Amino acid sequence: AHDSALSDVSARLVLERFASGAEFERAFGRCDLFLDTRIYSAQNTALQGLWLGVLMVTVAGELQKNRALASMLLHFPFPHTLARSREEYLEIARRLVASPRLLGGMRTALQDRRRGSMLFDTERWVRGAEKALVLLWEDHVHTRAGKTRQGKHVIVARDREAA
Repeated sequence: AHDSALSDVSARLVLERFASGAEFERAFGRCDLFLDTRIYSAQNTALQGLWLGVLMVTVAGELQKNRALASMLLHFPFPHTLARSREEYLEIARRLVASPRLLGGMRTALQDRRRGSMLFDTERWVRGAEKALVLLWEDHVHTRAGKTRQGKHVIVARDREAA
């Protein structure tokens, strides 16, 4: 069935070739909406796109390789474009493509949330990495001194004060 609200979509659809560096960022600069694939979800591409403020639509799959972006959207937090089924994915995409005003408003909201997102909280990440390095060093010192510690996993829990 032909959807009249989407009749001009083919003129707006651009498929980009692989790009790196500045060209990659320029490609995202031209992008209004990123439609994730279900078979193999975007990972680093999606993370960089979110950083650049590009709205993304995805549906979570069963395997890690097809749910990476879904996980990012849940933790961003911006679950409005996370579909539970193929049908819902298509509905979200159609609604956004048919309404540039809605798309623009959601992109603005996404960009505002990016500032407070734990995905892009570099200072908190650095504090956690520093804490992990200290714990690893302490474990190394204890091991060299002949003292054993239970477990070899280092887990740096979320900073509750920052949450």
